[in-house]
Amino acid sequence: MRIAVWADRGQLPYLSGWSVAKTLQSLYYPRSWNARVPIRGLDLLVAVDCSSDLHGVSITLDAEPTDGLHHRPMRLRNRWVELGE
Repeated sequence: MRIAVWADRGQLPYLSGWSVAKTLQSLYYPRSWNARVPIRGLDLLVAVDCSSDLHGVSITLDAEPTDGLHHRPMRLRNRWVELGE
């Protein structure tokens, strides 16, 4: 819901994934608002992307280049799986 509000206000294209994760973490896990790494917020972003077929919100990122030159667009859930291997 929060992501949809940012999209409706036109703010979402200007927010980094890191800032979205930090904000989500501070909203839903208020005791961890001062964490250096927003692990819980990043987990929320992964959960949003994994359930995109239910609500239509998908999260993409620029993954490391495979050719050494160009970053590749990739869904967050696919990158999460790739990093876990």
